[in-house]
Amino acid sequence: MRRLYKILAIGLAAIILTGVIRSCLIAPKDWYQMTLRYYKEGYSSSWSNERPDLKVYDVLKNRPSKSGYLLTDLDGDGDDELLIGFTDIAGATRFTDIYTWTRSDGAHRALTRGDGCYIYLCADNVIRVDSFSGTDVVSQFLKYDHKSDSFTEVNGEYAPKIMNLNSFWG
Repeated sequence: MRRLYKILAIGLAAIILTGVIRSCLIAPKDWYQMTLRYYKEGYSSSWSNERPDLKVYDVLKNRPSKSGYLLTDLDGDGDDELLIGFTDIAGATRFTDIYTWTRSDGAHRALTRGDGCYIYLCADNVIRVDSFSGTDVVSQFLKYDHKSDSFTEVNGEYAPKIMNLNSFWG
């Protein structure tokens, strides 16, 4: 009987320990709320709250009604990443910032572009980064890896998806 109690106690401890370890490794459900609040407050105060370490590109400031965000799991780990962007006049969805959450850094900006260099979300959650070199557009294709909190280059050609952005005020 004692042996049965020991086995039950060990099993229960293992279940509790697994839950504690898992809760330390996954992102909190609303980790992105402070970042969204920063953008909402920025629009309502004409960006008087802008921080030097979180520069917001003029293209976002000048298009508040077309700006918004998208929560999507870029790498299939079960945690959403936060993409900040806008819909341009042609209807394309352009992003300027990708925020991620890591255990070591919490919520942080993992990739940023703007002022003529933009990020697009493509099929299979491939990120396309377009940069201008004179009159030519140079595209780089990346995949996000949560384990290293980095973007690795992938081969291929991917077309941007048209996305419905969530409003900062909705």
